[in-house]
Amino acid sequence: MSLRACTVLRSVFLFWIACLLTFSQLGGNRSFADELPEYWQSQRDFINQLGNQACRGSKSDYERIMGLAVVEDDPVAKNQLGWIQVTPACTDYGLSDARMRELVREAATQSYPIAQFNLGRYLLRRHGGNDVRRQEALCWIYRSIEGG
Repeated sequence: MSLRACTVLRSVFLFWIACLLTFSQLGGNRSFADELPEYWQSQRDFINQLGNQACRGSKSDYERIMGLAVVEDDPVAKNQLGWIQVTPACTDYGLSDARMRELVREAATQSYPIAQFNLGRYLLRRHGGNDVRRQEALCWIYRSIEGG
């Protein structure tokens, strides 16, 4: 099989995987993600606890996450801020959608697999008809599948 045929088959396969993940009920649940390597998982567990409290209205926990994201450049915290922003049941702390997307993109470029998946899913949902954006989305999802 030629290299081009393999590339096309891989793109089709990744597109369907991305569609299944994007449109499934489980794809929208942040707890669906598999366990990550220890260097991510322990921070993820800690930040998820803070995020759950912030979601319920704890401004001090939200500010702690924001500090970790902005001051300490923590990709897990950046992604968590995105989750708080897009979850309707969470308290609205006034983070703009543009800033939220910027934080998640930063976390994805820092090789955080969950942020990579979230960014890819966002790009597919928002720009699925745009070939360039769809290819970018699939690349992010593929990176997340590979673990960062």
